[in-house]
Amino acid sequence: MNSARATRNILSASVFGVESERAQWTDARLDDLSNRVTEMDYRLTARIDNLESRMDARFNVLDAKFDAMQRTLIVSMTSVVLAFAAQFVFGS
Repeated sequence: MNSARATRNILSASVFGVESERAQWTDARLDDLSNRVTEMDYRLTARIDNLESRMDARFNVLDAKFDAMQRTLIVSMTSVVLAFAAQFVFGS
């Protein structure tokens, strides 16, 4: 029981401490907080833009690889089909 009471007292003290700190928010502190949040938003936006551009570059590389693979498959299959056709037409 004593530990539960002690925990409740600690939690009550921290909740009341937060409430008393909130009462002390001044316009200057709110402006500072607003500026910091705005700065964090700008930095986050820049990081996301950087990430998007890096991802776009990597996807472009992958697209080029798939295009090359598709061309190789088309040429290979055309060769196989022509070989079968030649065997059928000219074979014995």
